[in-house]
Amino acid sequence: MGLVKNITNLLTRRANYYTCATPRNHHSGIPETVRTFFCKSPHAHLCSIQHPHVQRHVHCSKATCVHSNKLKQYIHTRSVSNIAITKNRTSTNIRLNKVARPAVQSYSSSSLFVARDDTSTVELVHLDLDIETTFNNFEELQQNIENRRIQYINIVELKDMYMRLQELRRNEDVKLAEKRKNSNSVLALVKREEKGKIIKTEIKNIQRELWPLEEKVMLSMLKIPVNLHVDTPENDIVIKVFGGEIRYDAESKNHVEILQNNNSLRFSAVSPRSYYMQGDLALLELDALDRFINDLRNINFIQFSCPDIVKTIVVEGCGKDFHDPDEMFTVQSPQEDDTANSVDKLDTTYHLIGGGDYVGMLAYFTKMKIRHDSLPLRCFTMGRYYSPYNSPSTKSLLAVPQTNRVSLFGATTSACEAELLFAEFQDILYDLYEPFNFPTRIVRKSASKLRLSESACVQLQIWLPSELAYRTVAEVSLCNDFISRRLMIQTSKEDGSTGHLYTLHGYVLDTAKLLAVTSENTSNRHA
Repeated sequence: MGLVKNITNLLTRRANYYTCATPRNHHSGIPETVRTFFCKSPHAHLCSIQHPHVQRHVHCSKATCVHSNKLKQYIHTRSVSNIAITKNRTSTNIRLNKVARPAVQSYSSSSLFVARDDTSTVELVHLDLDIETTFNNFEELQQNIENRRIQYINIVELKDMYMRLQELRRNEDVKLAEKRKNSNSVLALVKREEKGKIIKTEIKNIQRELWPLEEKVMLSMLKIPVNLHVDTPENDIVIKVFGGEIRYDAESKNHVEILQNNNSLRFSAVSPRSYYMQGDLALLELDALDRFINDLRNINFIQFSCPDIVKTIVVEGCGKDFHDPDEMFTVQSPQEDDTANSVDKLDTTYHLIGGGDYVGMLAYFTKMKIRHDSLPLRCFTMGRYYSPYNSPSTKSLLAVPQTNRVSLFGATTSACEAELLFAEFQDILYDLYEPFNFPTRIVRKSASKLRLSESACVQLQIWLPSELAYRTVAEVSLCNDFISRRLMIQTSKEDGSTGHLYTLHGYVLDTAKLLAVTSENTSNRHA
């Protein structure tokens, strides 16, 4: 109880620092959480969670476990392993599985681009990758690829293929124009038909080379990263240090030992990373969420309620590799002839991310045109966050597949405004964590560590005494127009024209990480 009181006092001190006027309510806008590990659901007999390695069922501890009509899924055992979730008395049978890792980091297929000879797939978005401008700035592109240390793209070969593609497209346009002209010709019917057959054959010969080349070029262009920000370094650099002094103590206890000694944390036998926050620690998690949310509301951020499951097109549009089992949970919807343990047939249409991920907000803005007088946008969402972990199976809150997050999203009309908003988001990180008075620093990530969609990224890191190292607990990324060009997120300007938005995203709170670093710094400070 002493530890919990210390952490609570820190959060209370941070709340007083902001003098929040919003009434404190643990349940307003915050989803129900398991407070004690023996909490039971009135509908536990309807739902079960099956773990393939244990071959037994564990009763679910939340009444709203499965919402089949909304394709919503909750995993309450917080297990990192493959999970099969079933709902009895219905035909629903949705499972989460890790798909096999590809040989290289690449898209062998894409939900964003649909080949012209693919008549079975509907094109959901119209890509505008601005390829012409990309290759016109070829030296900048080469430097970008080199700084990011990307090995799987040969941009010289890609440029040659694009030049050939443009030539074939021009030839196709010429022949199509001839076909239209011939159709309207006053020539005799027999001559017109003969000429039409010749033109049709020529068009087919062009398209026989054009379509496969177009698919290859477009799939490769989807892997081209956004241009780097001028301040993105070759190696990580520290741009701000604040908080208390670092204490080097080799005998410092880690957060798992501290919390288990206080009966605040219990790991389940279902999986090495299945855990339960018990008693006051579970309430403390809700309290942290509540206070961070109130702080964002007080500076006029708009709160969103996002889905837990999104389509592949949104995931890929954000620059994530949906083929990578370390980055994304894939939802499997087996056919009726599949067995309960079959993992052969995967439906890569949906992915489990959690309502606390910024991707859910982008799902809302996909294919949307936003009025210029509504910008810039400052939004946030709160909820579960799901992410696979393949690190060694040590018990730690720093590497868990399920946690709660508060994520941010911003959008502006220009690159200059996006930089200003990026600086504003960094100031928000400082304002939120400075009252904790822990040894903290803000780091600008190196180019080689950035994702495809990131032009720049800053991380907020707090000292972890047990590891004698800093650990990231929050981050903010600048994406320019990378995402908006893929997901058709546009703005209407005053002159009636349209343009793509410049976006930012990140997360300011990860409850598992925050409670881990807080428990260690608080316990060792008062030891």
